[in-house]
Amino acid sequence: MRDSSPDLGCIYVVAQHMSPTHRSLMAEILARETRLPVQELTDGELPRPDVIYIIPPGHNLVFKADRFLLTTPSPEIAPKPSINILFQSMAEEFEERAVGIILSGTGSDGTRGLRAIKSAGGITFVQVPETAKYDGMPRSAIDACVADRIVPPDQIGRELERLVRFPGTLPDLNSGEQRSAELSDLFERVRQRTRIDFSSYKIATVQRRLQRRMVATDTATLSEYLSYTDRHPEELDALAKETLISVTEFFRDKDAFRTLERFAREIVGRKAPGEEIRVWVVGCATGEEAYSLAIVFSELIAEKGVPCRLQVFATDIDNNALSVARRGIYNQAAMAEMAPEYVSMVPVHLAPSC
Repeated sequence: MRDSSPDLGCIYVVAQHMSPTHRSLMAEILARETRLPVQELTDGELPRPDVIYIIPPGHNLVFKADRFLLTTPSPEIAPKPSINILFQSMAEEFEERAVGIILSGTGSDGTRGLRAIKSAGGITFVQVPETAKYDGMPRSAIDACVADRIVPPDQIGRELERLVRFPGTLPDLNSGEQRSAELSDLFERVRQRTRIDFSSYKIATVQRRLQRRMVATDTATLSEYLSYTDRHPEELDALAKETLISVTEFFRDKDAFRTLERFAREIVGRKAPGEEIRVWVVGCATGEEAYSLAIVFSELIAEKGVPCRLQVFATDIDNNALSVARRGIYNQAAMAEMAPEYVSMVPVHLAPSC
């Protein structure tokens, strides 16, 4: 943040993997490189804007009721502090206001957390892997398609400042005349070019994604942005891609899968030998849900002991996400929440995460 203004109003938290017994010098080092105050955070502290906070060694951090909450990590071997836990709590607490940044590091910590932030409508940055001393964490996030921006580290501060200091004006998207005019016009242009209808999307998410494209195209008003799309119709493709949040995970929402398994058991129970079971996954994103359903039904068919033919169809309007689903290649971070016995059943190749 050396080149950024010190008054963006952001809360900055630095999570550095280290031994719980190691004395961190991060606060002292950063203090020499920034005009912002730098300090180690404390449990229960109410964070202040325009301060850089360092997580103390031997603790995980979550945001709860607008405050820092430090917890003691479980003893198993895992990165400490957990960036996934931090990012997931940020997604829950701040939703579309959350910004997650992954820099150099080994392993895949942070990938699941970025997925949570992206799902909540927040912004995710990842360091260009070629510029990282250790590219495991950046590559893991990129392979999982959870990076909104992939930029060199010396540009992240400026990108963040441009987004926060967005100079333009957007209409109140929840009401007002402009929504039925300029915004409806924009939605119709996107629909005609991409066949994607954003009129029913969560308004806050649309506004944040539209803001990013206006920053990228250097337009200050919705009227200027519409004029820009007249001259550059391919910008509508970029807006559609920006707004699609094609993220999911294996066995996402465990309660829902438990309920689904109960109904799947009934379906399998009614099938005679040689009969077919067809499953359709709508909005499959990068495919994890489709493979999860294949595992559930395969287990139930094997449990019944009656051979049935299983077909799983998966569709999505995001072609980039579909290409990931078709390859069926996932890194270890994507499998982190799966039961060990399921991992051996996944009909896909696992790509190394570091």
